[in-house]
Amino acid sequence: MSPTRVLFVSLVALGLGACSKAPAEAPTTDPAAATGEPAAEPAAEVVKNVDAQPGDTTTCPYSGRTFVVKADHPRVEYQGKSYWICSEKAAEEVRADPGKYLDDFEG
Repeated sequence: MSPTRVLFVSLVALGLGACSKAPAEAPTTDPAAATGEPAAEPAAEVVKNVDAQPGDTTTCPYSGRTFVVKADHPRVEYQGKSYWICSEKAAEEVRADPGKYLDDFEG
């Protein structure tokens, strides 16, 4: 047999042997499972800001970010409604120009 044929037959045999291997474990899409860390809790329901109570998750009209309301978070009163704000610095900005942050705020 020529060296080319021997090489060809060897490569075919290796290729067929590779096909008979058990499939590798499918990669996981859960990063927590990959790292061994516990899975994150599902996201909390976001409550409308003016309806939120301490412990609820709501949206800050200044930053647009969600946060868990604590009793000591600042509030801003505007047009008969009371809005939770994520920080005192943000509350100062909202108090300085409440219409800018609250007129079109739907959170």
